[in-house]
Amino acid sequence: MFLLTTIFMLLPAPLSAQTPLTDAEIEYNSHMALQAHDRFMETWNTRDSLVWASSLNYPHVRPSSTPRFDLFDSAEDYAANTDFKQTLATGWRYSR
Repeated sequence: MFLLTTIFMLLPAPLSAQTPLTDAEIEYNSHMALQAHDRFMETWNTRDSLVWASSLNYPHVRPSSTPRFDLFDSAEDYAANTDFKQTLATGWRYSR
């Protein structure tokens, strides 16, 4: 019971206690999310690692093939570890 109480006390306040977003804030957030998505897709389709890496935020964390994560401090670091050859080998040519 002590453990359950301790965990409960460490949890953030319930979502219902947060101030709801206004319609304008929801619209703005949705617009910004779509812009980020569009930039990501446009830069991905260039097949240029540095251009694509510029659409991400840094430091950037990515899952790894090992049970850990990779941390990149800059677009240059990320681009140096990106290779489109494997993706192109699957038959991919363009994403929408």
